Amino acid sequence: MKEKKRYSSRSSYNKGSDNPNWNGGVSEYPNHYLMKKVRLEVLEEANYICQICGNKAMEIHHKDLSKDNHSKENFLAVCHKCQMQFKKPYTSKYKRLYGYTVKELIKSGVFKSWLDIKLNTEYINSMMY
Repeated sequence: MKEKKRYSSRSSYNKGSDNPNWNGGVSEYPNHYLMKKVRLEVLEEANYICQICGNKAMEIHHKDLSKDNHSKENFLAVCHKCQMQFKKPYTSKYKRLYGYTVKELIKSGVFKSWLDIKLNTEYINSMMY
């Protein structure tokens, strides 16, 4: 009889190759360990204060937009709101696929018959006008 694998604590559950999201140890950033180490140093030197607006900073921004350059001079301690200003604007899946948002598709009538079945007509009319 095969014995089941037991975990001593929840922290060891699904780590590394046992995790279903494991991708072979490949990181978005080359030398991820160095980046995380320097990130903490930059945040501590900035006293966890955003260098743009003065709010609490928990993130860093690469000044040169390169994911390879992990020097302290290249990092800027920022809050989440300021970090999001550097990122590309969010576009919905429908906008990327079809060039229109769901609201625009509803107004054009493309989804009207499908939505009539799924939702009540009052809600659709409120979205259209």
